[in-house]
Amino acid sequence: MKKLSNAKSSPRLANPNLEIMFLDNSQMKIMFKISDSTLFRWRKSKIVNYKKIGRKYYYPYELIMNFMKIRNEL
Repeated sequence: MKKLSNAKSSPRLANPNLEIMFLDNSQMKIMFKISDSTLFRWRKSKIVNYKKIGRKYYYPYELIMNFMKIRNEL
């Protein structure tokens, strides 16, 4: 019987910048200076795209940057 090594079994991300590609609720609130209820309304009315993973919401960084440009032009 072989002994298992004590090496870390967590997989490495193929793209180390993956965490930059998505923003979470707290980052969105800071970036847009909005409240939880405003962010909820944006999700409900489909103003922003999001993905829900577990209990957390994530927003694609590139789409959010485009949204900011449009919002600032108004």
